[in-house]
Amino acid sequence: AAGRDTGLLAISGVSEADVLASVPQLECAIRIAPDNNVFGGERGALETARQALADRASFKPLCVALASHTSWMRPAQAAFAEVVRAAGIESPQCPVALDATGSTSRDAAELAAALVAQVGRCVQWRSCLAAVAERQPSCVLEIGGGHALARMWAARFPEIPVRSLDEFRTAEGAAAWIARHP
Repeated sequence: AAGRDTGLLAISGVSEADVLASVPQLECAIRIAPDNNVFGGERGALETARQALADRASFKPLCVALASHTSWMRPAQAAFAEVVRAAGIESPQCPVALDATGSTSRDAAELAAALVAQVGRCVQWRSCLAAVAERQPSCVLEIGGGHALARMWAARFPEIPVRSLDEFRTAEGAAAWIARHP
């Protein structure tokens, strides 16, 4: 995306197919729900989507200065692959949800490949949530900034308690909450 003015825009209220039919220059960057996804592309195309779908969609621009998880980022994959290779990923003790495929794996090579792939490929968030839910966790903790992912989880799986790490003042508080959900 170097030298190009790209970004991301959440569009809800219309299907992915309808968005792409209206503005074929966009790509789905994050699949969240049948009528709620994040699209990436050049800023002009994102604005075209706002205009073309204004009568039937809702929009939320993401504060991202590039079209993450789209073909715009594929030139960065080779360099990122070297960083991942140097990191020496080992097989984890528990399965990890792979946002590039929406499946889970414990295989170090598969995890590394998926980590590199997700840079330039649509995130399968909806499938990742389902893959985690299939494991029947007693609770879910969002690690990272904000609460957006925890809110998405709560909307889809209200029977499984979820919190964001940002909601706790200390790591001990988060650990205590997790301990209450054996």
